[in-house]
Amino acid sequence: MGIFFRGGAAVLLVGLLTTPVAAVVTDFTWLPADPIMGETVAYTAVTDGQAPFPATYKWEYKFTSGSCQGTWIDSMQTSQTASFVEHRPGTWDIRLTVTYNPPPFPVHAPTVITKSVTIAPATRFTIIGGLNTATSRFDSITVKYRVDAAARQCGPYVCVNVAQEKIVNKWFLSPPLFPQFPPDSDWVPDTPVPEFQFQLGSNEIWDVKVNGSTVNLVWSQIPIGSTYYLMTQNMRLKYTDPCGDTKYIDLGSVMLKRVKQDANNWIVTFGP
Repeated sequence: MGIFFRGGAAVLLVGLLTTPVAAVVTDFTWLPADPIMGETVAYTAVTDGQAPFPATYKWEYKFTSGSCQGTWIDSMQTSQTASFVEHRPGTWDIRLTVTYNPPPFPVHAPTVITKSVTIAPATRFTIIGGLNTATSRFDSITVKYRVDAAARQCGPYVCVNVAQEKIVNKWFLSPPLFPQFPPDSDWVPDTPVPEFQFQLGSNEIWDVKVNGSTVNLVWSQIPIGSTYYLMTQNMRLKYTDPCGDTKYIDLGSVMLKRVKQDANNWIVTFGP
């Protein structure tokens, strides 16, 4: 209410004082909306559209897939937005607790919102490099496989898992090489090995292939244009779920062959 004077007359003005209305968090969203393994997922608290005001945010998560039920973990992120990265598939509960600061704005009870988010698993691999490239028989060829989830490539943090291979149906040109080798008995490597020639980095598996001493010894006896090694390569991902259980994701298989391109070079290409 206010009073001022005009021409000796008192004029009474009644001012309507509007109490500030503070925003209340009503929801949270995330992008990408359909996250897959290894991606960064960004979460954003959504208000009811009123004027913003100070508040504290607490973001928590826990694994809730199947029989594996985790416990709430504080992400230590306290702003209106938060980011999570998950290299394993499954369902996670995300809990946001918003505590509203005291006056001058009206005090609201804390808001607690819990939602379930499913991280889709990898499903296959895509060969993105190394095939049909003529290379000296003394040099290696690196075949690169990208880890995908359906039609999308997995995020870079999928590399926290272990990529494994198992080679079967190993045939060599005979003569001059042995006709067939037994299949691998185990999936390798069991744990990441720096010097191992089959490694997962970012969202790509790099497989370094070399001609052994036996191949180079009989190289002149191998006809130009012929396949001297044929095999089927099976691949999978190995990871440990939040309950400590070992899990595997089958990525499929591919048949590859090594061909003597010319007198000095070899290539890796699709078989047979």
